[in-house]
Amino acid sequence: STAVQAHAALTRIGKAVYQGVEYSLIWDDDNNGRSLIWLDYANPKNDWDAQKEWAEQLSNDLEIILNNGLSVNWGSDQWRLPGAGESPAAAYGQITSELGHLFYEELDMDSFPDRGYESIFSDDLNAGLFDHLRISVFWAGTSSSEETAYAWGFNFFTGQQYDYSQRSDQYAMAVNQAQVTSFSLEGPPLSIPVPASSGLLLSGFIAMAILMNRRCRKPLQ
Repeated sequence: STAVQAHAALTRIGKAVYQGVEYSLIWDDDNNGRSLIWLDYANPKNDWDAQKEWAEQLSNDLEIILNNGLSVNWGSDQWRLPGAGESPAAAYGQITSELGHLFYEELDMDSFPDRGYESIFSDDLNAGLFDHLRISVFWAGTSSSEETAYAWGFNFFTGQQYDYSQRSDQYAMAVNQAQVTSFSLEGPPLSIPVPASSGLLLSGFIAMAILMNRRCRKPLQ
């Protein structure tokens, strides 16, 4: 069996248990030159500050279960809201935005005007590896440089990035700028190294067992 499932540049590398439920961990190996791991979970609508706080404390709330045959360098282990990109603007086609890159480059979606103003549905967004994307706005972790009480968000219906009042309630997804450092489609289960002290203790038990067995063994009649 394969260790991962891949779709375009996206790869399902495992799962995370959050509040007792399993959600996919999806690796984007090149999101504007960055390695990103997405948690496939849409946090219920809340204001910008609350969603930032939710993302930043996820390391304390997740149980990570990686697929066999890979390891991940989590770096600072800091989960966060996706970035809005260099020089963010209220516009379509903002692929330097991490959410915009996901929408246009990885999910291969078109903007509202480019698809002739036709509707799309959650099933369209979740046709690949994701299961929990929504036809709605998701917060980015970047505040507006022009309006201090505003922050950037991305609309998964229109494909437009826009700045919204930080007091408005929007969904949130979390990313971690981690690097998959060992990767194999057909890898054996990951081995867990035994600490040196545990190895010595185990060796001692084995030696004692052999000695006791010799003492208790009767000579042949």
